[in-house]
Amino acid sequence: MQKKWLRLCLVFSLAFCLLGCSKTAQLSAQEQSLLLTELDFAAFELAIEKAPAGVFLKEVNYLAHATDYTYEVTTKDSFYLHSTFSDEQSAIDAKITATAMRTGALIGLTVGEMKNQEIVLKNQFGGNAKLSLLLMHGKPAGNLFTFAHGSKSASVIFTGVYFDNEADFSDFFTPYITHIKIAKLH
Repeated sequence: MQKKWLRLCLVFSLAFCLLGCSKTAQLSAQEQSLLLTELDFAAFELAIEKAPAGVFLKEVNYLAHATDYTYEVTTKDSFYLHSTFSDEQSAIDAKITATAMRTGALIGLTVGEMKNQEIVLKNQFGGNAKLSLLLMHGKPAGNLFTFAHGSKSASVIFTGVYFDNEADFSDFFTPYITHIKIAKLH
């Protein structure tokens, strides 16, 4: 009887896990617009194609009531971009996700011998925004940006181009941040 109960618990646990999270590679045009691609960085004169060449991914966690959208690419001229957008159940969850994304990225970059220097953002864009300048051997290499607003959070890490001051960053990122804030997903 005990083995039967254990098997039943295992089957239910497995079913619970499988129902809790599913992945799909297909994103709608609206979902793709929540992510930055190399096309958004065209002003930096990168060797880019006419369409995004990276990988889009969508992950839905039904238990947490959260959806994560990701885009990642490395271009011919060594521009790297990882853009993530998360639609969470609550504002607290969005802040936790943004903090976790930032912390994880900074730990990973430190292991990769990259340093970071925080750029203080006076303009929080109506949310919780943080920007870091990434340094490799003491020279600027890219940026890490995280943002949480309402139940939405975003994280963008890129190398090959960089912003070393708030004004230039704000000029470039304000349209994207505004788009995230007003996006309706449901």
